[in-house]
Amino acid sequence: MKGGPSIKVLLDLILESDETTAQKAGEVLKTQVFLYEADTKRLKNGFASGNKVVKDVLESYSRAEFFTKLPDVEKEIKIVTYIAAEGDISTDLLSPGGEAHSRSDRELHGKCMISAQAQAEIQEMQKNHPDKNNVNS
Repeated sequence: MKGGPSIKVLLDLILESDETTAQKAGEVLKTQVFLYEADTKRLKNGFASGNKVVKDVLESYSRAEFFTKLPDVEKEIKIVTYIAAEGDISTDLLSPGGEAHSRSDRELHGKCMISAQAQAEIQEMQKNHPDKNNVNS
């Protein structure tokens, strides 16, 4: 994710921590793009109070460094395709249902989207094609 619940924690660290911790949190925050209105209000207040890390983060946002500092895309991307479902696909297939009690249980949430057999087949494909991109690595 590029935002969400982690933003509050990063802002807490920037606004309430020692300078070293605040700077480290600021470097991470510069890569995050999904901020809530409450987050931007906290940044505005931090800027108004003269917080140097907040100023640095806002300047980074103004230069769109969250995008411009992304690594270059490889000229060739090798992939192996695994078709997990046929026919209509809806968000019902993405729901953890009884597998995970909340969305914050990300590992279980992800694993419930595909059968254990399919997961094993995909892992085998990863072993057989180590030169292909692996979205889990």
